Amino acid sequence: MSDEKVILMLLNQKFLPDIRVEQECDALEDRGYRVIIVANNDGVDSKEYEVVRVDPHDGLSKRYNRSLRSNPKLQKEIIEKLEALDVHRIDVVHVHDLLWSFLGFQLKDYYSAKMVIDLHENYPAMLEAVRNKPQKKVWNVIRKIAGRHKRFYRYEEKMLEKTDRFIVVVNEALERFVHKSFHQKGVVVSNTKNPSQWHLDELPALEDKLIVTYMGTIQDLRGLDTAIEAMNYIDQNKVQLNIVGVVRGDVHHQKFSDLIKRFKIKNVNLVEWQTNEEKAFDYIKKSHIGIVPHKDTALTQTTIPHKLFMYMAIGRPVLVSDVSPLKRVVEDAKNGMVFKADDPRDMASCLTEMHDYDALMNFSKNGRLAAETTYSWEKDKARLLDLYEELLC
Repeated sequence: MSDEKVILMLLNQKFLPDIRVEQECDALEDRGYRVIIVANNDGVDSKEYEVVRVDPHDGLSKRYNRSLRSNPKLQKEIIEKLEALDVHRIDVVHVHDLLWSFLGFQLKDYYSAKMVIDLHENYPAMLEAVRNKPQKKVWNVIRKIAGRHKRFYRYEEKMLEKTDRFIVVVNEALERFVHKSFHQKGVVVSNTKNPSQWHLDELPALEDKLIVTYMGTIQDLRGLDTAIEAMNYIDQNKVQLNIVGVVRGDVHHQKFSDLIKRFKIKNVNLVEWQTNEEKAFDYIKKSHIGIVPHKDTALTQTTIPHKLFMYMAIGRPVLVSDVSPLKRVVEDAKNGMVFKADDPRDMASCLTEMHDYDALMNFSKNGRLAAETTYSWEKDKARLLDLYEELLC
């Protein structure tokens, strides 16, 4: 029998892409572990990753509801597909996010394995935040369970009490459990980047306009309405705001268009979602500032986006709202400024102050230095690998 340790990663989503899962998988495989990823039938296949595709069976609603109780059909499907790969032993079941934790424990028991729960975000707080989402498409399903978010807080505690170890993305997320008996089982593995894979990109010259860009998923909690309103309190001839990731015709596109019309704003460019990542990053590379204007919510206070560390790695100064994780990192790295969340006037004031090339260059250098040292993936990778060595020793 091979001494190779086998890790089964469970994703309640598509793969590829998933930046966090890719980074963790690469780190574990480089250390000599075999990593098998279970994901749904969407996503892109790659020879770099060993992926088992599963069918959610009874539709999205059943899939979500069954995450909190026995799902023998899905468990059987996964086991059979692993046997087809001649995999009969699993050493660690690594569940990404909360939803499939119960399924993870079923597989842990079947294989007599260890268990790791990787909390990408504060999932109960996310459900609480979406209770008032518009009645549209997938949100109709999620809203049905969002009203029971307190149930998910209890479910989360139950799962973390039972698991061998768990992972969170920021210190603030671990502090949620500081008075719980399972707190000591947690470790922070953040969304930092490998600086060797992200090259410092020269900051563009500051000519007529300060170019400010947001790139990523568009949601209410991202605070992009604040960024648009901030343009009403600034010299629009001196600033250009790009919002990259808009889906034409959806509720957010309409909301942003209404704000632009109401305030007669002429310096906001709504850019459609870019499937080509390189093309999307062209907007960042041509910018002077990357923004993360999150609203102040229970969710944003306990998570941190990949884009912050991407901005830092390529040497882009940042402007972020004062939710705890963002404020802590930026004030520590000295790579930008912090404004009061949900305050467009304060955001505008910061942008005016940042309209200085010497200051921008200093922020740029500080951000890249922090991405190479304090906020480097090398440090977070080491914590991930230490967790596994302790778990399997």
